[in-house]
Amino acid sequence: MFAEPWEGISEEAALEALGIVREDGLDVLRERNELIDRLDMETDLGDPGADTVILDRATCDTAAGEHGDAWALVVSVAHRLGLAPQTIHENGEHLFGEDLPCCNHDEDEEEHDHQENPDCPYQAAWNRVADPDRPVDLLIGSRVHGHVESARTWYSRSENDAVVTDPRNVVIDEFPGDDFGNEWGDNASQVATWLAETLVADIEDETDAQRRADELASSWVWDWLSGDASEDDCLLTPLHARVSVAETLVPLYEQLDSIRDKNQTPAVEALLNAVHCGDLGSAEDLVTLVEAVSADIGTLDLGEEVAQSINERVSSLLDALNKITGSLTCLPNGAGPVLI
Repeated sequence: MFAEPWEGISEEAALEALGIVREDGLDVLRERNELIDRLDMETDLGDPGADTVILDRATCDTAAGEHGDAWALVVSVAHRLGLAPQTIHENGEHLFGEDLPCCNHDEDEEEHDHQENPDCPYQAAWNRVADPDRPVDLLIGSRVHGHVESARTWYSRSENDAVVTDPRNVVIDEFPGDDFGNEWGDNASQVATWLAETLVADIEDETDAQRRADELASSWVWDWLSGDASEDDCLLTPLHARVSVAETLVPLYEQLDSIRDKNQTPAVEALLNAVHCGDLGSAEDLVTLVEAVSADIGTLDLGEEVAQSINERVSSLLDALNKITGSLTCLPNGAGPVLI
């Protein structure tokens, strides 16, 4: 939790400051003391009340107000601007002119990796969630944590000590509101049909899409809830595997495309062209091509961090491809490398 509801800055003050930043620009965040002086609203949250349940969970000292209201205000505004807490922690100097105080450390400290061993309890907690050597069985959070990759991923290690990631089961016990939905209005049926056509081969129109939707909404859900069915029995499992390929291939395409001018090999160029044109062939063909790209990465002048990032994406893509067979098709939008 970035900050508990009773910690940090009042919502009224944060919203007023948000309006100022939107009007005057992000540089205002670098002048946090001047920003707080411009507010008309009270920053104090007041007493949380006797009915408030106090939970023992990691929060960010800065967001919670332990380093002053001015700091709590600017990190709250940055969060309301859509920046993830992790992004705020890792880009403090860029956003605020200096690192967050919960991330500060003495310059004389030697050999202390503050990414691997952070000072901020909140930062330490997100590292703990993604620790493959100590997998967390159960995570409890708000429904918006469903958008956080590390929160919806199970981390472990394979027999050869490689990090293995698998999707977690996410259960939401309340209506999620707008957190997981888009309203398409009059175009809803057309959007649903288009999506169905990209996932299922025998759908040609809205009638087919409705028919298959009825088939998929079978008794499997109830069987699974009662423990009489496994995830492998679900008709959507093959579709999910193909979506996973898209989720891993597109970022890899974008990263390789950004370095293609200086780091081009026949395998890299072939993969980029295949994704761009949608001519991917079969899953087996793509595995062969991606493995060739993987072999080339070590020969390119990329720098250690870039090479590691590409290799991790290649590994994730190969894991996803190994779960499917048959042909791969391009989404019919003609807008670039988006595929299933």
